[in-house]
Amino acid sequence: MSNYIKLSTGEIKTQGEWRQANKHMSLPRVWTADTLTDLELTAILAAPKPDCTNLQQVVGNGVTTDAKGNTVEAWSVVDKFADTTDEDGVVTTKAEHETAHTARLVADKETGIRTDRD
Repeated sequence: MSNYIKLSTGEIKTQGEWRQANKHMSLPRVWTADTLTDLELTAILAAPKPDCTNLQQVVGNGVTTDAKGNTVEAWSVVDKFADTTDEDGVVTTKAEHETAHTARLVADKETGIRTDRD
């Protein structure tokens, strides 16, 4: 699904959402460069997500401009875990979350290996 950004406001919506916002206009089924100019929009092109470890995740971070001047998706790599406190006031550190997650991944891998072997 393509997204478009309004140049004057930075607002990002899908084509359907822009159609809904411009109900008073008769818009063509296929949007040309002239249609985008009239609506003051530019298409946001897909960009590959960066690689990350199993302790990180990739999240959308708005848009950016690539080396060719195209407006493309922007991505950030962030930690998957953080320190947490439950309703009883027990603090679980980021390191504890990461250790538990890694242990689950190892256990799942070992189970898969055993299943394949048997």
